[in-house]
Amino acid sequence: MKEFIYYFLSAFIADRLLYIAGSLLLLWIGYRLTTSKSTKDKQLRDFNNAAKAFRVAFVNELSVLENPVFDAPQNPY
Repeated sequence: MKEFIYYFLSAFIADRLLYIAGSLLLLWIGYRLTTSKSTKDKQLRDFNNAAKAFRVAFVNELSVLENPVFDAPQNPY
């Protein structure tokens, strides 16, 4: 009986459990790669948004310095 249980469990582990463990390992690796990529993309997106905001503010300030009329209220009524 002990041999039957031993052979049954060893066959189950060799046949099923290794495939399950391999699948879980692949899912974990994919998850880690996806999260690291999305984190880098988010950091890059935040940097680009900050650079865009700085550029817009700089261009607006430059246009006001070159044309003081732009600083006046647009609707005087």
